[in-house]
Amino acid sequence: MKAVVLAAGRGTRLGALTDDRPKPALEVAGRPLVARIADHLVRCGCDALAVNLHYRGDQVRAALRDAAVPIAWYEEDELLGTAGALAPMRGFLAGEEAFLVHYGDVLTDHDLGGLLERHRRRGALLTLLVHERAASNSVVVVDEAWRVTRFLERPSADERRGVGSRWVNSGVYACSAAVLDLLPQPPADIARELVPHVLGEGAVHAEPLAGFRVAVDSPARLAEAERALARAERG
Repeated sequence: MKAVVLAAGRGTRLGALTDDRPKPALEVAGRPLVARIADHLVRCGCDALAVNLHYRGDQVRAALRDAAVPIAWYEEDELLGTAGALAPMRGFLAGEEAFLVHYGDVLTDHDLGGLLERHRRRGALLTLLVHERAASNSVVVVDEAWRVTRFLERPSADERRGVGSRWVNSGVYACSAAVLDLLPQPPADIARELVPHVLGEGAVHAEPLAGFRVAVDSPARLAEAERALARAERG
């Protein structure tokens, strides 16, 4: 089971917290965010990890120094975007029927090994982890079989009108190998460019979140992540 963690971003919405530290290396309840992500992926069965780097990549490397999984590092001189980052990883992903892509600012306890296995069984090109939220940068519309019928990223008020779905993108994807042949030219974004393109090419499914999920993209969300971890540790 191979996974990609996207850790090149700085995290400007976190303000001074990322002036001298990249977002994935921020500590959440005493442990770097990206280390918590890697730990969970290993618990879910991941045995090989690829991580992209750009802003203060040395700190991301240090945060993963003790990771219990081999890591392939991909330095980006210029940011390639969340989709563009996958292109240099073709060699790492060669021979894989399917793999996971995990945003480097997302914490979740969802069963990611199960997500990948269910993705394989569906025969989908792409499976999105989704959660319910009244307002978000994304809107995911699904049918009764959890096939994605419409995906809106940063929609305008006009585009949202008449779309009643509360399902939104969680920032974790199961991808079939064929997705690598559909990558837009970098720089390119998964949500803005890759998902709509793949949706036109074949089956895209969604899986509802089971557990907690927090995107650590603001000081308030950092505090929320620490509370979620505390609740999870209490059982």
